[in-house]
Amino acid sequence: MAKYRVIYTQFWDDPKVVEEMTPEDKYVFLYLLTNSNTRQIGIYTITKKQMLDFP
Repeated sequence: MAKYRVIYTQFWDDPKVVEEMTPEDKYVFLYLLTNSNTRQIGIYTITKKQMLDFP
């Protein structure tokens, strides 16, 4: 598992992000990309309770 993730700044300029996503959508999307439970191939080892306790 990687200790860090690279998020390109173009993310914030993407038309879908700018026009269609709410602030909450953006935070959840970034969380899904960067949380400690994600793996590079997209598999999550996370419980429903952990997802519901999202800060």
